[in-house]
Amino acid sequence: MEDTLIILTANHGGKGTGHGGNSPEERTVFWAAKGKSIAPGTLLSDEVEVVDTAAVAARTLRLDIPENWDAKIPTGLFQDKK
Repeated sequence: MEDTLIILTANHGGKGTGHGGNSPEERTVFWAAKGKSIAPGTLLSDEVEVVDTAAVAARTLRLDIPENWDAKIPTGLFQDKK
């Protein structure tokens, strides 16, 4: 567990009769993470979108996040520096 990050997320939802659109209701998901660099009890004030998981994974693996990604690291998620 010393070098482990666990991310738990849910599939995005649908709206009306569609599934997988681009509305906030369809892009915002349940999202949780647990790991050494995350302070216990951390609550995120930002909305987390499905695409943000990629940015968190990249940061955890010490990879650069491409500037053209829509993905972002939720503010306050990590307590340590990169």
